[in-house]
Amino acid sequence: MNIKDREILRSLANRWMDLATQPIMEERKRLWTALKDLHAERPMVLFETWTLENYYEKICHSCASRNPFSKINYNTNHRFSLS
Repeated sequence: MNIKDREILRSLANRWMDLATQPIMEERKRLWTALKDLHAERPMVLFETWTLENYYEKICHSCASRNPFSKINYNTNHRFSLS
């Protein structure tokens, strides 16, 4: 792995960690646990982009030139694979 790729991965990991450690995430974790324990406090919504037809082609390909992971392909079964 070259130095630039390592820097990109570290910055993405730092961003992920910043988002994961926000106080709202602890609240969401508690709410999802309550829902799964059948003690829901409110309705929870899980939105997954793979369920949207052509989401990847329309959204992700538009930023492929800026994407450090542009080698990622999206096949017709909606699964990612590395080329």
